[in-house]
Amino acid sequence: MKRYIIGACLIAALAACTHQHSESEEHEHHHEGHEAECHEHEHEHEHEIHELLEAHPGAIKFTEAQAAQIDFATAKPETRAFGQSIPTTGQVQPAQGDQMTVVAKSNGILNYLSSNILEGQAISKGATIFSITADGLVDENMSVKLQEARNNYETAKQNYDRAKNLVDSKIVSQKEFSEIQNRYENAKLIYENLQKNVSGNGSKVTAPMSGYITQLLVANGAYVTVGQPIMTISNTKNLVLKADIPTRYARLLPSVTDANIEDPLTHEVSTLSEMGGRILSYGKSVSADSHSIPVTLEISNTGNFTPGSFVKIWLKAQSNRQTLVVPKSALIEEQGNFFVFTQLANEYYEKQPVTIGDSDGKNVEIIGGITSEQTIVTRGAIMVKLAKASGALDPHAGHVH
Repeated sequence: MKRYIIGACLIAALAACTHQHSESEEHEHHHEGHEAECHEHEHEHEHEIHELLEAHPGAIKFTEAQAAQIDFATAKPETRAFGQSIPTTGQVQPAQGDQMTVVAKSNGILNYLSSNILEGQAISKGATIFSITADGLVDENMSVKLQEARNNYETAKQNYDRAKNLVDSKIVSQKEFSEIQNRYENAKLIYENLQKNVSGNGSKVTAPMSGYITQLLVANGAYVTVGQPIMTISNTKNLVLKADIPTRYARLLPSVTDANIEDPLTHEVSTLSEMGGRILSYGKSVSADSHSIPVTLEISNTGNFTPGSFVKIWLKAQSNRQTLVVPKSALIEEQGNFFVFTQLANEYYEKQPVTIGDSDGKNVEIIGGITSEQTIVTRGAIMVKLAKASGALDPHAGHVH
């Protein structure tokens, strides 16, 4: 019995060993087959790349890893309506009602009430900005004028109160009462106005609106007269762009419905609608000063536009003319010639010369060189160009990494 059990155990162990050896051989055979299949695919890929480089010796390799590190994109050119654009430059100005001039309310010496009264300084509506005093000026002494106005007002008020009690009893006639009432009201207006605007021995001037000081016209301590401009305050929430258009574009102006504007700091180009803007007007006649036609736009200030500066503008005329269009960022310029990078295969590109037409600052019309079926680099083209300069690909190099 014992001999039988030992024999059975030996047979079971031998069978397990045989099964295990069979599985190992099968796994090894499968692994070898997978390796052969991968090697075959890799060989086919190398052959395809070799043929591509033979047909396009100027091909540039720009890997997915390189593209992931930059702002990179590809797309096919668009075929759409693209009207003629009018390139021009516009001067940034505050919108009507968003700028006010602060003037002197009396004659005297101007004194700014803070050392922070500088161009660019923020000002709140109602804040006292400066005072005008008459220290040392006999004829301009505001405290004397205020006292005189107070005396006249108090005298006129007493006469008015007395006459009002006597008019009903006919002691004072209606005509006399009207004259007394008129003198009283005039004296009251003069006194209240001086009382409101005079502080100490001078008049005080407050900001008529909130905004920024854009211009200081008078130095501290200077003598000023009534009505003289002292400073300008602007609220730059809305801005006006004024451009002068050459007369050769006069026929296009009635069809201008939109515009593209370049941000002076970021150099990004946005449409008029994206900036919350609109076309206010365009001239119907030629300006006598510049011999051009004025066009006025209004935009919301993004914070990068400074009144008095100049920005690039492209006025866009409406058209149904269909044409091939690519983003301006897709173009590379070399010595007056333009190129785009077309995609040959995944990670492989080729420089292609193109003939361009009109531009609206964001997009460019393509007259020839590529078709709407080709995929081009729309963002990051300059990095593909640099990849070409760093080293050319050899079609006979065999395995391409």
